[in-house]
Amino acid sequence: MRGEGRFMNSFEKFQITVKNYAKAYSAFEKMQKELDFVPEKGDQKTGVVGEAYIYEYLRKQGYKKIEFGKTSQESWDIKYKQKGNSRRYIKIQVKTVSEFADKKIISHIRPGFDVLYLVKLNKDFYPINILKVTTDKGWPEIKHKAYPQDFFSFKNYNFQTVDETEKLKRILKL
Repeated sequence: MRGEGRFMNSFEKFQITVKNYAKAYSAFEKMQKELDFVPEKGDQKTGVVGEAYIYEYLRKQGYKKIEFGKTSQESWDIKYKQKGNSRRYIKIQVKTVSEFADKKIISHIRPGFDVLYLVKLNKDFYPINILKVTTDKGWPEIKHKAYPQDFFSFKNYNFQTVDETEKLKRILKL
């Protein structure tokens, strides 16, 4: 039968894999409560990983007062104080996909942020592509958009897309 090994049946393999996943998930939950550069909450671990990379990337560039949004916050994930004497916060939306996702569809984007970071992770959850996307017109609501090859586009909106992959790897020493 498909999926059966020589020493155990497929359901036993399933149970072992689920148990290992639960241990890793539990360790991840604990880490989320202990480390300041990882969102304290978040069930979608791929998104949590992407947000942690962007948070640390911003912190190591010298941005101050970096904070995560609340999990109920739908339009932004991270905010930081603009450099200089400004009182204004820059709100960041982070959308992450991994090589495990066949179609690489970005989750729903809702307006209410300033900068969009698109993060693509390989199967080891290592960042392989980081795009910083900005616009002058404001953000539209975007659904069912695939991760772009090189620049982000949507209908008649004009987005500026900068590949920051190498810069992030250099700054984070990856």
